[in-house]
Amino acid sequence: MPRKRAATAISQFYFGEVATADMCKRIGAHVSVGSARDFLETQSLDEERHAKIYLRYLRKLGGLGPLSSAVEHSYATALSWKGAPEAIILAFHVILEGEALRLQQDVDMWLPCPLFREVSTVIARDEARHIAFGKIYLREILPTLPLRERLDIYVWLKHLWYESALSVASRMAPPGMFIGRRRLSVWLARKWRERLGDLTSAGLIGDEELHRFETI
Repeated sequence: MPRKRAATAISQFYFGEVATADMCKRIGAHVSVGSARDFLETQSLDEERHAKIYLRYLRKLGGLGPLSSAVEHSYATALSWKGAPEAIILAFHVILEGEALRLQQDVDMWLPCPLFREVSTVIARDEARHIAFGKIYLREILPTLPLRERLDIYVWLKHLWYESALSVASRMAPPGMFIGRRRLSVWLARKWRERLGDLTSAGLIGDEELHRFETI
């Protein structure tokens, strides 16, 4: 991966950490469970520390690249949800952070840099803990929401994921990875089924919800 392209891609990780830290601060006051508020406060500090680590690494590549309008739109959409705050936690903790971990692994392959691999390993350890918190918390809270509201959350989440995945695939994947719109469309559909399977296996979507969701 060329240095400039690597800097642009890794800069999006930096901006993601900043956005997630902001999310934790915004949403903490709206979460009713005290231990969850405490975790979000700690996570915000984690994300700010990660952002500083990425920034130090980016200086070695020539500096911070521009924020992708697609990434900015994804996080703005996630924060724009007006319903139960659990939807935003689902979007950030389970979906966006999960995708960030996968992208880190991809960049490890595209950018054979021992220093980036070391940075990625340190950050991935914290992110895995954040994702685990999201799943544990949501397994307890989501079933208390009305079915209609849960279905609205899943539909909104699907649209958010498709928009985010399409923009990332278009801008961050190596040249030639996707040839033709049909191939990209098939890839997106397969990846979404995998994400839906992850949500199901994590106990975040029940059988009845899944059946109704797939028919919407």
